[in-house]
Amino acid sequence: MKATISLAGVVLFCLFTVARSGGADEPENKPTSSPFAGKMVMISVKDQSAGGCLEKVEVRRLGGREFLVGNVVPVDPSYSAISGKKQWIALDAILTIYEFKDLAEMKSVYYPEKTQRPPK
Repeated sequence: MKATISLAGVVLFCLFTVARSGGADEPENKPTSSPFAGKMVMISVKDQSAGGCLEKVEVRRLGGREFLVGNVVPVDPSYSAISGKKQWIALDAILTIYEFKDLAEMKSVYYPEKTQRPPK
């Protein structure tokens, strides 16, 4: 009887320790160094109904996959509801990434007709 109680105590201790550590298989979800530091990016993906315009972009790992994570920028009024929200885009789904120095430059590409000057 004492052996059973002792064994149960050891099992509970081990389960508690594993549960607190979160498991050793999944690496921490810390950002890696970003090649996009200080830039804004426009991303297109394989599923053309998705993509995004992001700032403060970094690469993060989750569930064995890598993601480009950043804050949504309001490149047009349809983005206003999600402006500033974190968007995660799987790296293996990305087709193209365009880099911009700021929002004005991004908008000039996104809406070229609104930023063109009339001829003199």
